Amino acid sequence: MYLDYKTTRYKDKIYKSYLIVESYREKGEVKKRPLWKIGKLTDNQVAQIKLICKSQTDKEFAVTELKNVIPLQSKPYLELAVVNELWNQGELSRVFRTNITKGDLPTPLVARVLTINRCVDPCSNYSIPPMDKKNRRI
Repeated sequence: MYLDYKTTRYKDKIYKSYLIVESYREKGEVKKRPLWKIGKLTDNQVAQIKLICKSQTDKEFAVTELKNVIPLQSKPYLELAVVNELWNQGELSRVFRTNITKGDLPTPLVARVLTINRCVDPCSNYSIPPMDKKNRRI
């Protein structure tokens, strides 16, 4: 079962008419049978109906209300955003004019990540591993 459409032309204007169809086989040939003629739909309505059709055909997929979603774990996104904004307002990236790091990431970005991590989790053991002269971890 899926959402399909047919186009018609009237006075040089093209119209889409939507319908719910199901596919079936007849003598080894795939055909489709209209189940429900819907008519004209907005893009939002098309997306909603596609989700409903997917929930009917795919048992792993479920449509639910937001009130039924229960978070199992939370992340401190507000803290990260606040510290990042403080970094931006203080223009701390300007302190790192030369690129000290030899990797793909620029020094100001590495410093920002480590600073934000330390502010959010002061007892964290995360750090940049030391590198030898050939950019290999020691």
